[in-house]
Parts: sequence; C-alpha cells; structure tokens
Amino acid sequence: MDDPNFGRAVVLMVEHGEQGALGLVLNKPTDVSVCDVLPDALAQLLDEPAGDDQALRHGGPCRGPLMVLHRCDEASQVEVFPGMHFATHDELVEMVLRQQAEANSASGGRSSGRSVLYFAGYAGWGPGQLEDEIRRDAWSVVSGNAEAVFGVDGTLWTRLVRDAAQTALKRTMNPKIVPPDASLN
Repeated sequence: MDDPNFGRAVVLMVEHGEQGALGLVLNKPTDVSVCDVLPDALAQLLDEPAGDDQALRHGGPCRGPLMVLHRCDEASQVEVFPGMHFATHDELVEMVLRQQAEANSASGGRSSGRSVLYFAGYAGWGPGQLEDEIRRDAWSVVSGNAEAVFGVDGTLWTRLVRDAAQTALKRTMNPKIVPPDASLN
C-alpha cells in the first residue's frame, strides 16, 4: 500500500460492522513513553516502566483518545479475542494502568510477559470502505489471537507475510495429484 501509514503495517481489527471499522496498527511503536502522555497522577502509577510495554504505539492516522489493548476483564469496552480487551474510556484506561502498576509492584518490576499495549491514533474506515479495499487486494486478511498480538515485535509483518504465503502454497499443492515419479511432471 502506498500510504505511509499502512506500508508494511499489521492492523488488528477491533470493531467491524455496518457502521464501518476500527483497527489498530500493531507494529508501529513510537519513541514516546506512555508516561509522557499521561496526566502526572496517572504517570506516577507507572514510575518504573516494564520494558517496551510502556512504548506508545502509532495506532493509525485518525486522532482519538489514548487506547489500550489489555487482559483486564473488568476494564473491557470491547472483547477483541478471548482474554484480550480494548478500552478508550478514561476510567477503563485508568483501571488498566492501576492493575498494571499493581502487577509490576507485585513482581518487583519484572514483567511476566506483555499484557498491555497503548495506542495514540487508530485506523478507521467508513461503511463498506474496508470491504472495498479488501476486494481490491489492498489488504491481506489473516486470523489472529491474543498471544500473537501481545507478542508483537519488530518481525511481526515479515512473519505474517511468510505464514500467509506458506498457507497459500499448501492450499495449491494437492498431494493426490503429484505423480509417484516426479520426473513425469
């Protein structure tokens, strides 16, 4: 895709329906810490960031509030996958921040695996727009899960492209039509 917001982007669909779609670009971290964009009272909760869990990600070109993907059932605005939730409401984001601070404190600041991702901005599509882009092959669609999302690293796009290519190749190779002697091909 020519758009710099989406070149080699992996977008997680958070909501998709008749009203349109909302997604988050997973693999575009920024150099900004989540603490840098929070009000002081909330930033103090995370005074000892747990590695790159605290990196703010560029979720897409549309402006919006601070958004978070997390594992806290009580702070769920939308359940994206079983065990993975999305929130933008201030009170829900604060609940996730408090839970993360408590977990960091209980573990002595050692992260026990990523369970929170923060986003500034999102990717949005109007009614029918995403479906049209998919029909024009502007997007490759693959299924996902919470473990893949929370395991995001710098190789995500490459891994997904490789996995999609292998899946497509397996579908085209039918072992029933391969002759016993490959030289007869």
